[in-house]
Amino acid sequence: MSPWSNFRVAMAFLMPAILCVMLLRLWPTVIAVHQSLLAPRATSYSLENYIYIFTDPLFQNSVWVTLLFSFFVNPLQIAIALALAILLNNKLPMTGFWRTAILLPVAIPQSVSAVIWAVIYRPDGLLNSLLAVFGIEPQRFVTSPEQALWSIMVVVSWIGVGYWMTMLIAGLQDIPKSLYEAATIDGANGWQKFWYGPCRRCAGR
Repeated sequence: MSPWSNFRVAMAFLMPAILCVMLLRLWPTVIAVHQSLLAPRATSYSLENYIYIFTDPLFQNSVWVTLLFSFFVNPLQIAIALALAILLNNKLPMTGFWRTAILLPVAIPQSVSAVIWAVIYRPDGLLNSLLAVFGIEPQRFVTSPEQALWSIMVVVSWIGVGYWMTMLIAGLQDIPKSLYEAATIDGANGWQKFWYGPCRRCAGR
């Protein structure tokens, strides 16, 4: 089969997906940009809408909160997921149970997760009851301007950590155990095998 024939076959398979992306993503984006460049009650293009929104304190605060959320929640999820993946990749008691328990929030619908955490965060909920045991006053959590963002980060991480942990465990298990055994023979400790990888040439560095 010639390269041109391969290209036509590939395009035949890809065309439905390409059309869906163009109709459902690209075309609405073009329409939205077009409408955003039209000033109110005007037919000519203008940056008035963008000037207004980027000088609006509420919008600026929203951007700042979004950046702060992304800056903390993504590294936090990956760090916790990596630690759990390394821990559960070893032969620990009830490893299968712990993997299932950590992955379970991913399978729970988000609406159900929201209800569960709404109950936990209630003034008379589970979390405040636990804090009361240690003599800590009840917290407002999602109703507090200072605590709401961090409370939401906890909920998002509770859902996302299990997903990333599963992906990382799959990657760790794909590494042949013989490479780790060779690194151990070369005198590498646990941190060196994690940081440098199961490579005989660099595990002893």
